[in-house]
Amino acid sequence: MKKTLILLLIVLVLIPLVYFSYHCYNKRPLYLAVASTFSGVNKMYGEEMLKGVQLYIDKINQEGGVQGKKILVVPFDDKGTMDGAFEISKEIVNKNNMLAVLGHYFSSTSVAASFQYEKNRIPSINASATSDLIPIQNQWFFRIIPPNSYQCTFLTAYAKSALGVKEAVIIHDNDSYGSGLNKYFQKQAHIIGIDILKTYEINSGQTNIDSQINLITKAINNLKQPAATIFIAVHALEAAKLVISIRKNHLTNIIMGGDSLASDVFTNKIQSHKEEKSSPGVYSKNVYTVSGYHSKLAGKKDNDFRNNFYQQFGDSPSIVAVNYYDAAHVFVEALKKINTNDYVNSIRKNLKQSLEQFYSKNKCIHGLTGRIFFDSNGDMKKSMLVTKYSGGKYVLAFKQYLSSSRQETTKSLLEKAVDEDLIAIDNKLFTKAELVFVGIDHVKIDSIQMNQKTFHASFEVSFRFQGNFYPENIEFINAASPVKFEKKQTQNNKNNDSSALFFVDGTFFNSYDLRSYPLDSQDLDVQFRMNCTTGANFFFSAETNKIDHLLLDSSKWNLLKANTYVGDMEDYISPESMQKKRFSTFNMNVSVKRSVNIYSFLAVAVAINVILFIGNFVSTKKTHIILQLTLGLLIINSFFHSIYAMTVMNISWIEYVYLFTYGIIFISIINKIGILCAFDKNKPRLVLFFKLTGIFSQLLIISIFFMI
Repeated sequence: MKKTLILLLIVLVLIPLVYFSYHCYNKRPLYLAVASTFSGVNKMYGEEMLKGVQLYIDKINQEGGVQGKKILVVPFDDKGTMDGAFEISKEIVNKNNMLAVLGHYFSSTSVAASFQYEKNRIPSINASATSDLIPIQNQWFFRIIPPNSYQCTFLTAYAKSALGVKEAVIIHDNDSYGSGLNKYFQKQAHIIGIDILKTYEINSGQTNIDSQINLITKAINNLKQPAATIFIAVHALEAAKLVISIRKNHLTNIIMGGDSLASDVFTNKIQSHKEEKSSPGVYSKNVYTVSGYHSKLAGKKDNDFRNNFYQQFGDSPSIVAVNYYDAAHVFVEALKKINTNDYVNSIRKNLKQSLEQFYSKNKCIHGLTGRIFFDSNGDMKKSMLVTKYSGGKYVLAFKQYLSSSRQETTKSLLEKAVDEDLIAIDNKLFTKAELVFVGIDHVKIDSIQMNQKTFHASFEVSFRFQGNFYPENIEFINAASPVKFEKKQTQNNKNNDSSALFFVDGTFFNSYDLRSYPLDSQDLDVQFRMNCTTGANFFFSAETNKIDHLLLDSSKWNLLKANTYVGDMEDYISPESMQKKRFSTFNMNVSVKRSVNIYSFLAVAVAINVILFIGNFVSTKKTHIILQLTLGLLIINSFFHSIYAMTVMNISWIEYVYLFTYGIIFISIINKIGILCAFDKNKPRLVLFFKLTGIFSQLLIISIFFMI
C-alpha cells in the first residue's frame, strides 16, 4: 500500500512536469538570421535591412507569432567583405537553431556565403544581391528581386522602345557585379539593335578611382556620337562620381544604370553638391534606373507600412528596408505552412519546400513590392518600374511596361515585340502603359449616414499626363448618385506633359464596421477608374500620398488621417475582341473616429447594476418592493436597448453590455422570488443562502463580462 502511494505521488508529480516541459518546448522561439554589413562604411545597408525585417517580425510577434511561437531576429555582421561573409556563414550554420538567413546585402558576400548554406541545407532569402551566379551555386537560395540579367534586359529594351536609343557606351566595374551587368547590356543591345560604340572599365578597388573616372569622361567627350546613351554598371558611390563628372564636362547624354543608381548612397552623393542644391537637375537630369517598387504606385498597406516605419524609426523607409520587409514576410508565410515543432533540420527542409510552393502569379505572396513568387532557380522575375531622377529623388517615368494580359506568346509576336507598344523578355510580354499622376486636395467630408451606408464629399482632383488622356472618362466606382465632375483648369507644362484640375462633388457608398460602436473608427473611401472602353492603356500613380487641406464638417466625428493610394487592378474583357484588359483604380481614404462620451452609453447599465447590487442588502421584508423595482429596471433596459438597436444595425460591444444586464436582471428576479418563498416558509438559512447567492452571482457575471 505504501509503495502504491509513493508511486502514485511520483506519477502526480511527473505528469505536470512532463506537461509543462512539453509546453515550454513547443513554445520555444524560432530563430531568424539577418546577415549583412553592420560595421564600416557600408553599415547603413545592414541597418536598413534590419529595420525592415524587425518591423515585420514585431508585427507578427504582436499577433501571437507563428503557431504560438515568437520569432527572434539575430543579426550577423559580415563586415561587407567576402572573408567576413564566409566566416559568418560558418557561425550561422554552427548555431544549429537558425531556421533561415535573410541576406547578405552584396552579391560578392552572398556568393562567398552560399556554399555553407547549401552544404548545411539552410534556406536563404535575399532582397538585394543581384548576381546571376548565386542560384547556380546554391539550390537553397531564394531571391525576391530580379537578377542582373533580367534588370539589364528590361532596361535595355525600355531604352530602345520608350526612349528610341540607337547608340550607347558602357562603363562598368571589373568586379562580378559590373562585369555581369556589362555582359547582359551588350547581349540585349545586340538582340534589339542598339550599337555599343565603346566599353570602359574601372577598378573600384583601387585608390585612384577619381582619376580613372576623369579619363573615361574625357574619352566619352571625344566621341563623334555625342548623343549616345551611357549605360553605367558600377556600384552606387562610383556611379554618383561618374554622373557628376559627366555633367561637369557638359555632357547631356541620357544616363541609365542598374539598381545601384536607385540607392540612397547614390542620391545622397548627388544631392550633397552645392551646384545640385542650387540648381536641381544640373547633375541629375536624364538619369534613369529600374526598381521593383515605388511608393507612388503602392497600395493602402504600403501607406500603413510607411506610417509605422516613421513612427518607430523617425524616418522614411529606403528601398532596402522595403525589400527586406517583404523578405521577412516571405519567410513567415512559408513558415506558417509547416510544422514548427519538428527538429531544426526538418524545419529547414520543409521551409525550402514551402518556399518552392510560391511559383506563379496565382500561387504567390502579396507583398509591398507586388506579387512575389519564384521560378525553378529561386529567382523572382516580373515587370520592372523605370524611374527618372528629378528634383532630388526618383520619380516614375510616364512610360512604363507592365505584364501583358495576353496568354499567347507566339514566335511572330515575340519577334515584333521590340517596338513602342510591346516588349518581350524571357518569353514574357510587357505592354506599354502611360502613367497618369493624380493628386487630391481641398477635401470636405460631411453627412456621414450609417443607416444609408453613404457619406458626402467634395474635393479637387488634379491629373498630370502625357498623350491622349481624357479625364472626363473617369468613373466613380462607389458613387451613390451622379457625381458633379467640373473642369476648373488645364495647362501645358514645360516637360511635355499636361495638367488638368477638376472639382468633384457627390455622395458615395461606404461600408461601415460597427463592431466597436460607439468607440469605432471608420474608413471613408472614394474610388475611381478610367472608363473600361477608353482607358486600358492608362494607369494611375499618386502625385503625392498626402492630403494637405481637409475639412470634416461633423461634430460627431474626429479626423484621424487622410491619404491617397493606387487601388487594385481590375480586369475587363472587351466584348469586341474578347481580350482581357487591366484597369487601374485610385482611392482617397479618410479615417475618422467617433466623438462620443462613453459614459453616456454606460450610465443606464451602471445605474441598473448599482441599484440591483444595493437591493441585495435591503431588509427581507421589503423584498417584494425590490422585485417590483427589478421588473421596472427590466423595462428601462429594454427601452434603451431598443433605441440602440434602431440606431446601430450591427452587433457591437455595447450590445453585450445590454445582454449582460438582462442576465443580471433575470438572475435578480429569480433570486428575489426565492427569498420571498423562503421567507414565507420561515427558513432564515435559505433566505441567507439566496441573499449571498444574489451578491456573488452578480459579482461573477460582472467579472466574466470584463474578462471577455
